[in-house]
Amino acid sequence: MLNEEEKKSVTKKLQLLSKHSKADIQEMLEALVIQMMFDYLEGKETYIPLIGSFKFQFKGDEIVDGTRRAIVRTEFTIDEFLQRVIGQAEDNEETEVEKIFKEKIRQQLTKYLS
Repeated sequence: MLNEEEKKSVTKKLQLLSKHSKADIQEMLEALVIQMMFDYLEGKETYIPLIGSFKFQFKGDEIVDGTRRAIVRTEFTIDEFLQRVIGQAEDNEETEVEKIFKEKIRQQLTKYLS
């Protein structure tokens, strides 16, 4: 489990990698959670492009430190893209993600130097 500082750093990393504002990142994450809840309430899985599918199943409640907390079973099915990239990394090959990242850097350098 990540601590609060590590959780905050995820948003910052997404902001730096995407060149979108913190507010834009927060808005996208909120939209994703909203979609996940819609899907949950309809008994559907949520597909996140390039990552995979999530499905949640409520199992009941528990009391932790005097607070009621939901017990939720989570199923995750990895997307073929992410599965392939992990395989490439484990095989010490240049991954498709590295290629995408290099292209983004090249585009920014070209833009900056123009």
